Amino acid sequence: MPVFTDMQKKWMLMALEEARKGVGLTSPNPAVGAVLVKNNRLIARSYHKYPGGLHAEANAISLAGPGARGSDLYVTLEPCSSTDKRTPPCTEAIIKTGIKRVFSAITDPNPVHCGRGYRKLRKKNVSVFDGLLSEQAREINLPFFKRVIEKLPFVTLKFAQSLDGKIATRTGDSKWISSVPSRRMAHVLRSRNDAVMTGINTVFADNPFLTVRHIESKKQTLRIIVDSRYKIPLTANVLRNNDAKTLVAGSSNLDRKKERKIISMGHEIVKIKKDKTGLIDMKALLKYLLDIGINSVLVESGGTLASSLLEKNLVDRVIYIIAPVLIGGHDAITSFEGKGIGNVSDAVKVEGVNIKRCGPDFILTGELNSDWRKF
Repeated sequence: MPVFTDMQKKWMLMALEEARKGVGLTSPNPAVGAVLVKNNRLIARSYHKYPGGLHAEANAISLAGPGARGSDLYVTLEPCSSTDKRTPPCTEAIIKTGIKRVFSAITDPNPVHCGRGYRKLRKKNVSVFDGLLSEQAREINLPFFKRVIEKLPFVTLKFAQSLDGKIATRTGDSKWISSVPSRRMAHVLRSRNDAVMTGINTVFADNPFLTVRHIESKKQTLRIIVDSRYKIPLTANVLRNNDAKTLVAGSSNLDRKKERKIISMGHEIVKIKKDKTGLIDMKALLKYLLDIGINSVLVESGGTLASSLLEKNLVDRVIYIIAPVLIGGHDAITSFEGKGIGNVSDAVKVEGVNIKRCGPDFILTGELNSDWRKF
């Protein structure tokens, strides 16, 4: 592993800042940032802005113009070398431009591409240095990496709960457990994911909009309603509101008149096969979402849907917004329902737990299902 200087780390931090601008906007592609430097001076900086658009390296090269010749490129992911894409391979642009050194944060984990871009560059006498701030680059693109490695979207469960672990009272009331700053943060989370998912029980209980609001955002997130029997009322906010598109996923037959009405409202219906319990096969649904370009799913649901994902080992991250309130009651609702485990030794282990403050609340983030990340 090369030893990098503080100045080199500074330029890669700038490239990582660029990459973060594309989070939630580039799927199924990764979010990538690039910086061009010459004689320790910034020449250009840019990022991959949308699928089908120029990659970060090509954007930066275009901005730099003739000044890019002889410069150093800092890029957050191994430059692409494939010719079977909508955009030309970045390795060709780098070589043609006359860039002399490439500093990359992380290698592309796709076996088809892994290391291929580096080899092409070195063959043309471009010096390549890999592994600069790799952990930060890995975090930015975990959904893309899971797509490549596991052929599934990255799934985050988000809950707002009381100190005693309740997400709603015994009457089902949950507005509002968390504070205004935390709810604003939740909208940021929606904007950074490709889809937001909930179950039909939450639609009946809360009638949410599931749109990105209260923040500046370049896009709305696809709404997914898990509704095995297509019981969703046509008056539901997720159907009446057209700020975002809604995908209703079921597993039974749907009345043709209702199906035509939902489609006429600008939304979609999909039928997913059933699992052994007779409900939607959640892994099959996630695979379908991957096929339509969804890399990341934020789940904002009650305990039933959350448990079905957890029990099938489909959850990658949990985010708990913990408010300093106590609700109590054995009939109050918790974040995970279902049968649960019988022995503490069988409990699901949450790794890499991080806690921070947001207004009066605590935000706890933890990782699950992490074996695939060891690439």
